[in-house]
Amino acid sequence: MGPTPLKDQWCSSDGRNAHLITAPQLILRRGLGKSVTAEEYEQYEAELRVFRDWFDQNVMTTNGESLSDAIMIMPYGSAKPKYRDSPNE
Repeated sequence: MGPTPLKDQWCSSDGRNAHLITAPQLILRRGLGKSVTAEEYEQYEAELRVFRDWFDQNVMTTNGESLSDAIMIMPYGSAKPKYRDSPNE
């Protein structure tokens, strides 16, 4: 028997099914796509393409003469490190 992923090893050690151990948020997200038809998904992709083209042309423009590019700066909270083992503040 070859090596198995850590999750499979952990699940087989106590008899649980690896595919059933998920967060409720993941279960919800997986279920959202089940009701989408192929036509709805194609419409979504077409609308996303229109938005991306508009965004590239109007927001993140590129100037070929000066070779300059636009950048977008977004706030993402504090710059200090946040360790996963520390309680949230």
